[in-house]
Amino acid sequence: MNKLLINAPSGKQELIEAVAYFDPARVLWNEAVDGTLPAITLGGMTRVGTNLVLDSALLAAYQAARDAEQRTASINQVKELRRATLDSLVKNSPGIAYVYSHNYFAATEFQAGRTTSIMIDGSTVTAYLTLLGGRLSMTAAQFAAYIINENRGTVGLAIKAKEIEDEYVRLVYAAMPTMTAAQAAQAVVDYTAFCNARKL
Repeated sequence: MNKLLINAPSGKQELIEAVAYFDPARVLWNEAVDGTLPAITLGGMTRVGTNLVLDSALLAAYQAARDAEQRTASINQVKELRRATLDSLVKNSPGIAYVYSHNYFAATEFQAGRTTSIMIDGSTVTAYLTLLGGRLSMTAAQFAAYIINENRGTVGLAIKAKEIEDEYVRLVYAAMPTMTAAQAAQAVVDYTAFCNARKL
């Protein structure tokens, strides 16, 4: 089939198989007229007389536009991952979610060494964890570890959802807009794993 190298209306340089093109001014090379197509680099070719020449500035602009398009596609994938993952989490009642969040705050503060942080009831995180842990014959440290481990398993869905949302905001509004296309594609892979780790 006859090959044509064209500058498409989309702004992309394309290699198509056709007898002719609707806009002859966009045709850089037509094998039916110019002979066998020489080796080319799509996006960077220009016609100089009867020859195709690689224009480095044109190629750089083409690659930048292609990277931007691929980066946007990756960002949209992250958006869809966020939506699907949050929808997949079993929704707790507001009261249950609040208890999980409250306990998780106490546990993470305790493990970070901020043992005198104050809970909403006025007690320190140490006193709070000691009271609740004592009912299960656990120390404050044991109960804190239990809460955090359970959050990675069957409880703490509100916390998981917040983690998913926080990472989404970091990626989509801070990190990904300045990434290369390859980095953005890897961010999709990483965010997929991040979300999967927080599913039940």
